[in-house]
Amino acid sequence: MNRNLPVTVEALPEGYRLFEFQTLDSTQSEMKRRMAANALQAGDIILAAEQTSGMGRQGRHWHSPLGNLYFSLALQPDERHYRFTDYGFVTALALHHLVRDVVSPAAEVTIKWPNDVLVEQQKIAGILLERLVSAEKSWLIIGVGLNIRHSPQEGLRYPATHIAAHNKENNGYNTINYLNSLMNIFNTYMTQYHIEGFPVIANAWNKVALALGTSISVRTYDSTEHTGAYAGVDESGNLLLKTDDGKALVINAGDVMLP
Repeated sequence: MNRNLPVTVEALPEGYRLFEFQTLDSTQSEMKRRMAANALQAGDIILAAEQTSGMGRQGRHWHSPLGNLYFSLALQPDERHYRFTDYGFVTALALHHLVRDVVSPAAEVTIKWPNDVLVEQQKIAGILLERLVSAEKSWLIIGVGLNIRHSPQEGLRYPATHIAAHNKENNGYNTINYLNSLMNIFNTYMTQYHIEGFPVIANAWNKVALALGTSISVRTYDSTEHTGAYAGVDESGNLLLKTDDGKALVINAGDVMLP
């Protein structure tokens, strides 16, 4: 049964309101409905046990069965001082931190630009950023999907995995535990970002991203494909690529694929 009142969770950091649902079309869509009804506050979190029409980047479907973590977070960053895209890097760092803490120490955990978290080069978490405007207010909605018990195995553009496949002991760790832990980690990185700026986040992100020199291909939104060696991200969050023909490219939007 859906809960329409804020749910107080002791371990959730101050400044957030949690709304839990058993089933939603998508947590992003619920955020938009609340915004349209003027019922949205900065710090609101919509959590769904399952989604029937989960949303990924570029309109892709996000496989959303029971047992994984699906939520959206509403923020109102001051656009005079903060870029909305920076929050994707902050969120990816928090997810990487959480996943690194709960999977086997032997598992390789990395981030793939712009904001996918990988375990053994398989996608375990993704982030969707949406900028919305209502009544002269700008909202940033951060959608997060983390595979805990399940991961899709068919019809994928990129191989996927889940936490239970890499840590059998934590199969009973419920989604509220994961959400609470993630939001506390997120707050730590957000504080660092607000005090020290994005270059510090970019530096931390580069340390846990794909290894420099990794062979990748990048498809930009005009369907152009570039191949070459990964060279990190710059202080604006752009992907740096050394192409096979020796060019140095700076790419601000696209999809990265590994061989």
